[in-house]
Amino acid sequence: MSSMPKRSARRMSCCRQRSISRADAMLRVWALGMSAAAFLWAQTEFTAEQLRAQVQQYVAAVLDTLAAEVEIGRVPSLRVASGTVVVRCTGGLEELARGRVWVEFLSAGESIRRVPVPVRVTVNAPVVRLRQTVEAGSKLEASAVEVCRQRIGLQEALLLLPPAELSRCQLRRTLPAGSWLRRLDCLPLDGVKRGSQVTLVARAGAVVVRTTAQALEDGLPGEWIRVLRSASRTVLRARVVDATTVEVVPTHEAQP
Repeated sequence: MSSMPKRSARRMSCCRQRSISRADAMLRVWALGMSAAAFLWAQTEFTAEQLRAQVQQYVAAVLDTLAAEVEIGRVPSLRVASGTVVVRCTGGLEELARGRVWVEFLSAGESIRRVPVPVRVTVNAPVVRLRQTVEAGSKLEASAVEVCRQRIGLQEALLLLPPAELSRCQLRRTLPAGSWLRRLDCLPLDGVKRGSQVTLVARAGAVVVRTTAQALEDGLPGEWIRVLRSASRTVLRARVVDATTVEVVPTHEAQP
């Protein structure tokens, strides 16, 4: 008879422990649920419209005065942790040419998330096209090229040779007529350095006189610079021929 109360006591103790374990488990689940809910409530949501407007402003600032057509891809709505959150766009012209802009979220000055947004930019760019075949090492003359405008992607436009740099370049390799000139196709011409000794050439009909002079300015082929003639110590304006030669032209030729 004495064993019966002991068994009942053990059963009651086990039941109490199970009840406590269940209650503890339920309490933990409830606590986790509250934590998750609190985390969701504490988040800050940025709508797709807000982020799209941010990207549009950034792209306009990067392109500045460049006339372009901009197509922004899908922009998602995002949630980030609460607090003072700063949103900014990054990447610059290089990333924009690759077809994307980075939207970055910062809290306390540190980046907490970065999201790429697809952007397609088309520009009406000036294209330098060869009228005729030009051999490697040749200087690009105005008569050998023409400038036209083409609607092309930003990445391709950045690879093209700007028309303003034509007079300062020579071809790296032979190109056929109709080719578009790209930066990689050209080499910069060697010019005169300030302080260097140069050969000063003066022409008068069939008579050619050569003497030495000192360059007082830097200059590329075709540009005009001041030189100091060694013999008379007089300053003249001369046109750069190459890295070691300048020429004085007759006064009836146009000078700057």
